Amino acid sequence: MSTPQSSTPYSLRLPTKLSQLIDQFAKKIGKPAPDAVRAGIEAAFSNEYRILALDAANADRAGTLRALRGAVAEANQQIMLPLPVYSGLMYFLHWAYLRAGVGGYANPRYAIAMLDIIRDLVALGKNFRFTDGHHHTYSCLGIKEDEGIDAGIRRIKKEIKHGLGMGYAEMLTRPLEAMADDLQYLNSAMVARVFAPHLKTLLPVAVQGANLGVDEDIVRRDMEGLFPETEQFKINDMNWRLYGKEMALVVSEGHHTYAFGSDALLSIYMAIECEALNDVLAINDEAHFFSRSKFELARMGDHVVMHTNGGYRLGLSVQEVRDLVGNLATAFKKPAWRTLVTRHRELKGDI
Repeated sequence: MSTPQSSTPYSLRLPTKLSQLIDQFAKKIGKPAPDAVRAGIEAAFSNEYRILALDAANADRAGTLRALRGAVAEANQQIMLPLPVYSGLMYFLHWAYLRAGVGGYANPRYAIAMLDIIRDLVALGKNFRFTDGHHHTYSCLGIKEDEGIDAGIRRIKKEIKHGLGMGYAEMLTRPLEAMADDLQYLNSAMVARVFAPHLKTLLPVAVQGANLGVDEDIVRRDMEGLFPETEQFKINDMNWRLYGKEMALVVSEGHHTYAFGSDALLSIYMAIECEALNDVLAINDEAHFFSRSKFELARMGDHVVMHTNGGYRLGLSVQEVRDLVGNLATAFKKPAWRTLVTRHRELKGDI
């Protein structure tokens, strides 16, 4: 019985017909046969890594999220998670905005952290071309070749600091998912260092993207003992109450009372936190809007309508809104409110 022969030397003995096919393919792509074999093996391992990463991000979303929560709880900058967990996080971050649609306001603090990760991963892989190349990243971020990624990201961070739409946030996070499968080619310890400073900041977005937010009743039970004291203040004839346990903002005037729920309250909190209402409260007569979740502020001239998607409308003057924002900002600066909102975001998710 004859021994299979190969027309090209390999470290493994290959059947003649397979060797001939490799030679033909190598000639077609203009590379030596050993390089063609190596490329095929690398592709196979890349596909296997993608399966592992997708398992972490999809089939085992809960396990991936548990690993992230554990890292955040330890608050250890030296912690190293398996690479597929970081890949899973990158999927989650993009999926959060992919599901959100194009309308409404996104918290720019999350996007700024993600831009830092993108920048550092590109720098880390400078001697390695990601599958989609840097052109994909530059295109999604709107960075010109002669601008460079460092300068480009500095510019974007400055532009979005006080205003970022959901649609643009989705575009900015596309490079994360595109690069997620290629982490295998990077140094594990260095990848961990890239993500470590941002894990706590980005945990709410990961929860949102994984679609694994905790039920509201469980959230409230977990936060027992964290609720701030009720705040009360008056603006002209309107009485306002800010409730921590119910996470509601209640306005009453005469026989009229309305409660803005947690979605609206957290939207206002974020708007104040990120100084996103500067245009709405500016000294001019231009039309401005702030929209997030089920809450919206719409300004026309000196008149502002504060409302929810449920149909409730509250008409205010610009000065009354300034007074309202000032009172709420004072309350939200208190440690109890900051702790409450941080915990709520980590459990329920946020973008």
